[in-house]
Amino acid sequence: MHNVLAAVALGVVFFTSTVCFAASAQLETDSEHIKVTAKPSLLKNQNIKSLEERVKEGDQQAMLDLGGFYERGSGAPKSPSKAAKLYSKAAHRGNMQAEVRLGTLYFDGRGVPQNDAKAVELFQKAAEENDPCAISSLAYAYATGRGVPQDSNMASILFHKAIDLENMQAQTELAAEVEKKEKSFEQKRALNRTFYKQAVNQEYRNVQEATKAFYMAH
Repeated sequence: MHNVLAAVALGVVFFTSTVCFAASAQLETDSEHIKVTAKPSLLKNQNIKSLEERVKEGDQQAMLDLGGFYERGSGAPKSPSKAAKLYSKAAHRGNMQAEVRLGTLYFDGRGVPQNDAKAVELFQKAAEENDPCAISSLAYAYATGRGVPQDSNMASILFHKAIDLENMQAQTELAAEVEKKEKSFEQKRALNRTFYKQAVNQEYRNVQEATKAFYMAH
C-alpha cells in the first residue's frame, strides 16, 4: 500500500507541475515577449495598476493574474497574503482556478494559516465542476491523508479521473483548432465529429455544448 500511495503522490506532483501551473508559466512567458521601450520597473508598475483597476471592477481573471504576481514575486513584491486575498475574492465568485490556488496556499500555509481541511473543502468545490487540477489535488490529499482519511483506492481513482479530464480538454482544444484551420466544410465536420465524439463518449459536458454550437452554426 505504501508503494501505491507513493506512486499516486508522485504522479499528482508531476501532473500539477506540468499541467496545473501551465497558465502561470504562460503568463510570465507572455510578459517577456511584450515589446516596450519603457524601463522594466515602470512596465511592472503599469501592469500592476492596470490589474488593480480591473480587480476593482470585479474582473476575476485580473484577480488571478495579480494574485499570481504576488504569489510568485514576479512583477510585484512577493506577498502570499495578498495573493490569498485576491484568490479568495475570485473564489467567492465561484472561480475554480482561484479555489484551487487558494486551497494550495492553505495546504502549504503560505499567506494564510495552514489548514488541510479548508484546503480540501476548496479542492472539492472545484472538483465538483470537473476541474482536473482540483481533482488531482484531492487525489494527493487522499494519498497523504491530509484533510481526509488516507485512502489509496480513492487517491488512485481521482488521479486517473484528473488525467482523463485533462485529455478530454486537449481533445476539445484540438477540435476547435481544426475548426479554425480547415477550409473544407466536409473535412471540418468529419474531423470535428471524430474528436468531439471521443470526448462526448467520456461524458465531457463542455464538449456536448460545443458540438451543439458547431452544428447550429452550420
